[in-house]
Amino acid sequence: MAVVSGSATRTVTIEITNRQIPGYGKPRVRRVEEAFWVNGSAIKLFRDCRDYTGVRRIEVIGINADYGFVAPRAGENGAYYVKTCGRDQRAMDDARFRLDAFGIADLRRPYGVDWSRRALSEMFKSDGFVLLGCKEFVEAGRKLVEVQFECKPDERFAEKEPSRRYHTEVVLEPRADWRLVRCTTRGNDVLAKLELSYSSNSSALADLTRLERRHFEKDAIYTERVAYTNISHQPVPMSEFYLPALGLPDCPGAPQGRSLRLLIGGMFIVVGVLLYLFYQRRKRRAVRNA
Repeated sequence: MAVVSGSATRTVTIEITNRQIPGYGKPRVRRVEEAFWVNGSAIKLFRDCRDYTGVRRIEVIGINADYGFVAPRAGENGAYYVKTCGRDQRAMDDARFRLDAFGIADLRRPYGVDWSRRALSEMFKSDGFVLLGCKEFVEAGRKLVEVQFECKPDERFAEKEPSRRYHTEVVLEPRADWRLVRCTTRGNDVLAKLELSYSSNSSALADLTRLERRHFEKDAIYTERVAYTNISHQPVPMSEFYLPALGLPDCPGAPQGRSLRLLIGGMFIVVGVLLYLFYQRRKRRAVRNA
């Protein structure tokens, strides 16, 4: 995800399958309109969400070289305000977690699976990876490869449950940079399915047009459908990833990224000027002594 921006419509439906649980036969639906901007490690996500009760919430979540922030809007037509903002590692990690949880992680799905932040190429080389099967087949004129494997979860989960394993089947498209077509994962009494559709643009193999995710649990089925539009790879100015772009004051505190780089650059300039003046002084002395 070097440089990408676009829009998405995300619809989440929860269906209770147990007749003994209140809400059976009455699907709950949540709809979210999103816009996202990614420029390297700088990310900004706009969310306009109507929850299961119909309440509307609008917010912007962002992270840049200096800080992470969450800025909701006061009411549907109100101004933005800063809910959280911080320059320490905890604040930055919290912003990354929120961004991934609310959809940015899906932009990595062409080369990864839901239950890991690692790319498939990293997982295949990881400790605990067990290849269970591999086969080639043709589907709708496309040559595809199915890989079945078991793998440990990411480190943060592996420490809590060292014996935990995920049985996963992925279908990949070799002629399109081995992008993910669909994935099925079994683990902890949950069956999860993921299916992806892509742009027909041959120069943008990882540009998603549609994502569908389904989790089959003991008492419910969770379905998430995402439609992507206006995908672009044009650079976005870094100023757009800071709070002033929302008409808000910048995050208080000591600079860590951009401002620090400016300070270091200024120090180099000062040192350069001092060296130049020292050289000129020696040169004048040499002329007088000649």
